[in-house]
Amino acid sequence: MNQIKNALKDNLCEIYVGLEKQKFELIPSPIGKRIYFSEAGIGIICTLFFRIFNFFMGPDFQINKMKQALASTESFFSSSLKEAVSSIDQFEKALVNKIEMQKKAGKKEYKKLSWNITDWNNGTKYFTSDTSSKKEMLHKLFNRFYPGKDCALSVPKEISKKFKKIQRIIDLETCLETPAPFSSLRKLAEQKELSAEDEKIIDTWITTATEKKSKINVAKFHQGLACLITHISEKHTTAAMVQPDLARLETELARRNLKIFNQPDPKVHALRKDHKPGSEVKCNDKVYILDKEIPSKKTKDNNNQVFTLQNDPDHVLIFGTNTAILATKKFVADEVGSCMQSAEWKEVDKKGVCALVEKLGTPLSEIKWSDKKKISPDDIKNLDPICKLVDWWIEQNKTPRNLNINTIRFSKEGVIKSTIPMLAGEFNFPVVVNFFQQCAKNNPAAFKYLMNRSTILKQIYVKYYNQIVEETFKEKPSDPEDVAASLMFKITDPNIISEAKCLRKNIKKLQKKIMASLLKKYEIEDPLKISVSSIKHFLRLYRFDQSICFIWNDMKKRIIKEIVSDFKLQKKESQNIT
Repeated sequence: MNQIKNALKDNLCEIYVGLEKQKFELIPSPIGKRIYFSEAGIGIICTLFFRIFNFFMGPDFQINKMKQALASTESFFSSSLKEAVSSIDQFEKALVNKIEMQKKAGKKEYKKLSWNITDWNNGTKYFTSDTSSKKEMLHKLFNRFYPGKDCALSVPKEISKKFKKIQRIIDLETCLETPAPFSSLRKLAEQKELSAEDEKIIDTWITTATEKKSKINVAKFHQGLACLITHISEKHTTAAMVQPDLARLETELARRNLKIFNQPDPKVHALRKDHKPGSEVKCNDKVYILDKEIPSKKTKDNNNQVFTLQNDPDHVLIFGTNTAILATKKFVADEVGSCMQSAEWKEVDKKGVCALVEKLGTPLSEIKWSDKKKISPDDIKNLDPICKLVDWWIEQNKTPRNLNINTIRFSKEGVIKSTIPMLAGEFNFPVVVNFFQQCAKNNPAAFKYLMNRSTILKQIYVKYYNQIVEETFKEKPSDPEDVAASLMFKITDPNIISEAKCLRKNIKKLQKKIMASLLKKYEIEDPLKISVSSIKHFLRLYRFDQSICFIWNDMKKRIIKEIVSDFKLQKKESQNIT
């Protein structure tokens, strides 16, 4: 059987070369079994052979041998197709076992079936695909020698679909070079509870995928999962059962830190070049006219292209970085409990290329505050919703993952929403304080209003950071980890402790910079006295600022100003020279 398969592959390869060069200079072997491209390799030898023999045997000799070779190719194809269909049927049964019971038995047979199917698809895809231009050319080639006869090198449509579906499931394992945990993936897709063993299996698989993500084609990976969902739906569920959902599966994998779905797809990105004001784009059954592109900072988590619309002013059209990401985002926006309300996602194109989404208003990053010393009534209208949002996070004990102020805007109704659906993560105190700092945009009055109006200062972390700061200047300060583990705090969050270590390090650096700057510029009789004073001023200003886990950039300047005033320091003569 292998000889037949090899002969078929070789013949199809030679035919492909001839069709690719848009020539039909194909020539049979003298025994009428094989076909060669006449302008290369063995084809050149066969061409010389028939030039000689045609002289004695007549031109029909070569034509008859070509008919014989084409007939042999059809026979090879028919035999190989039967074997491939048999492999598909056996593979589906093996796949049912893997999905139902996660069986590891029959590993060699499973691999052999996978190889047979892949071998068939690789050898015949250029001639059996409905979209292949070679298919029509191949029919013309056969009609040249068999007028009016249909080419037998074709696969019934339903069988062709099955080949494509199974191949994509096989590719899901091939691209990671490791078996896929089909049974555990099914549970995720059907929102079933995972056992400890399932979680371990999924985590191991995700770790492997993360390590090899640079080699993974995100489109193929997405298609593989899509075909797996189709297979599960067809073979493992009934109408009364919970149906598997591709977007749910991919969302759950992303929640477990699978870093594949944000990878750009070159083919998808190539389409963006044609997007400009006035371009018509179809999203499912409706045509939209692009208006202006909304500029946004491209990051690994947000690489979308966004346009306002001339014929729909209330929505924007988003073009994703690949064909998987938009459906996942819509699922998060619609069904996943989150601590951040997102813009309403109306629909995602069935091909996954674009999505119609609610148009939001002013971004938080563009709001300007009236004064650095006091807050106006207009400021309060924008600050209070931010405080309520953070209080909601505190109540839920959650913080959005990948929190980015650039993606957060006010809706027409004055509701704070995110342009990108965000998965909820564990509550992260430093992230929230940093969020307030970004919203304040170096405005101390706005920042202090946010800190005091919200309930953030009631968190135990405030006392923890205050103690870390107070002890920084002691001769033997307690380690942040020991303070966190004490009975007073019982803090185990590594983010909190890491930020505390960083804060202490920055304070020590700041103290050194302050003293170095004073000693360089001013006449100082007692450096120790100045150092003690700078520490006192730092602690006073730190408490006044309520910055908790960070230091304002102007802290050094403010402390030096206080010390120069307190001690009436005089600049050194060299510093007075202009």
